[in-house]
Parts: sequence; structure tokens; C-alpha cells
Amino acid sequence: GEIQKLRKEFSQAIESYIKALEIAPPEEKVKLNILSGAGYRKLQKFKKAEEILQEALKIEPFNPEAHYEIALVYWDMGKREKALEHLKKALYVWEEADPEFKPAKKARDKLAEWESYTTKVQ
Repeated sequence: GEIQKLRKEFSQAIESYIKALEIAPPEEKVKLNILSGAGYRKLQKFKKAEEILQEALKIEPFNPEAHYEIALVYWDMGKREKALEHLKKALYVWEEADPEFKPAKKARDKLAEWESYTTKVQ
């Protein structure tokens, strides 16, 4: 799935993640749901992405990667407030992360970008 994702073969990557879900131990299922949700987002299948990411958050309500990914989905759906809410939850969990930690840095950069956008729109 990861190789297919790198090749931008998102449909095939999602199929691989779904197959892996069938045999994955419980601790791996959230990660596979997040990867599937990201793939659906990139295919612009936002409702399916939202559904899968909500499943991940039911299992791990404080998973910052799931919050970050669903924030991107909501932003793309035009649900700006929900997007900011989830992005801020991800950043809350990553509050103590090292400045070089890439996922947290991406989230901080995304928040700055979105806040800049919302300021310009108002």
C-alpha cells in the first residue's frame, strides 16, 4: 500500500490497506484506517474518508494523525470550523513534540496557512 501511495495509485493503495485490515492485529487497525482515509481524501471521496477516519477516532479518540487527516478532509469539504477544531486537537496532543517532529510541524504549518486564509477571507 505504501509503495502504491508513493506512486499516487491511491485506489490500489486503499485496496491493499483494506486487505491488510482483515488480518491486522487490533493495534494496527487504526493506522490502516488513517491510511485508507487519506487515500479516499486524495481521490476526493470525502464522505468515505470521513467515515473511515471517524471509525479510527472511535477506537483512539486522541490519535493526532487521525485528527490531522480528518481536518484535511473537512477543509476540502468546505467545513472550515470542523477542520480547525480537529487540527487543533492534533496539535494539542503534539504540544510537547520536538520542533523537528515532522507530523507536528506539518500540522503547525497547516494551522498557520489556514489561519492566514481565514483572516484574508474575513
